[in-house]
Formats: sequence, structure tokens, C-alpha cells
Amino acid sequence: MYDVIKNVIQNGNFRVSDMTNKINTLWAESELTDDERNELITLMYDYLNPETESPELAELYQRLESRVKTLEDQVKELQGEEEGGGIGIDERYWKEIKKEEAEAIVSN
Repeated sequence: MYDVIKNVIQNGNFRVSDMTNKINTLWAESELTDDERNELITLMYDYLNPETESPELAELYQRLESRVKTLEDQVKELQGEEEGGGIGIDERYWKEIKKEEAEAIVSN
């Protein structure tokens, strides 16, 4: 049975929850050893195919990828603005002060 499950996993056409249940059932029935069970579970995550999990998850994954790309582009754009003094910071209003002056401001 171990070889059959291993072949199914290597083909990548399975759902994680279903395969985990099958592996655990076979293990509980002493059809698989502890080592075989652990190997199959590890192998299952190596051959995981997101498209077989659920169409909703695939769509969600695509939307998340798109959102991440948009956010990465926005970060790059904002980082480019930092070269000119930072986001929303006008360096004309910055003044260097000594430690004692800063402490006096904070203590007031």
C-alpha cells in the first residue's frame, strides 16, 4: 500500500486533507510503519500542487500575488522619493541640536 500512496503523491493529483486522512488511516491500521508514514507526509508536501486543493484557493492565491506585486511597486516608488529627503519631510526645517538641548525639550 505504501508504494501505491507514494505513486499517487508523486503524480501530484491529491488533496492534502484527503491524503493525510488516508495515510493516517493506513498507519492506524498498521498498514504503514512510523517511518513510512513520516516519509509519505514529507513527500506529500514536496509534491503539493495548489491547483488540486481548491479552485477558490487558486483564485485567492492569484489575487494575493497581484496585491503583493502592487504593494512592491508602491514601496519601490516610495523608496525612490526618499532620495529627495524622505517622504513628507522638508529638510529645510531640520536643525541639529546637542544632546543637552534635546533633553531640555523632552523634560519640558
